[in-house]
Amino acid sequence: MSEGKTAAATRSIPLDVLAPPKVVRWFREFAEARRQQFADPRFKGWKINQIALFGPRDNPDRYTREALIDPIIGLMREHLGGEVDFHLLRHSFVSWLILRVYAMRHPGFAETLPQKAATMFQPEALAQLRELFDGETRSRAGTDDHILMKDLIGHEDLRTSILHYTHTLDWIHTDVMRRAYNEGPRVKVR
Repeated sequence: MSEGKTAAATRSIPLDVLAPPKVVRWFREFAEARRQQFADPRFKGWKINQIALFGPRDNPDRYTREALIDPIIGLMREHLGGEVDFHLLRHSFVSWLILRVYAMRHPGFAETLPQKAATMFQPEALAQLRELFDGETRSRAGTDDHILMKDLIGHEDLRTSILHYTHTLDWIHTDVMRRAYNEGPRVKVR
């Protein structure tokens, strides 16, 4: 992304950890096919960073909003309802990320969710997420998850992340109360 509302909008997204394996494979294949389009001698002299990832075949320019986003939004509205837009996809991603991070930190939580069978809550996916959040050098694992999520999401202020995603707290709060009152591993309630 080359532009955004704030400086936080420009960031790297670890798609290989956050997306399902099938999507990652498709994305890698797509990127390689796009790269191969420009391996042709006709495009000698074009640097890879001058070629849009999503653009018309054999054209280094990116798709216009009218050519790419508007048709996709149209399909989404047709299948999901009239108020769907790309921001809804972002909002959904963040909501699920919050639940995934909580599931990563609290074994057994994912089993309480209606979506427990989803790829994003499987042990392998949560282990990858843990590696992203904790790495090999972090000694305070879990203490700054919200800051890392804020940065990953692209919010400049943690308050934005907290205020706009409180709806995810229902499931988390239920789990905390269950564990606090002898229905699971004990936690201290102060």
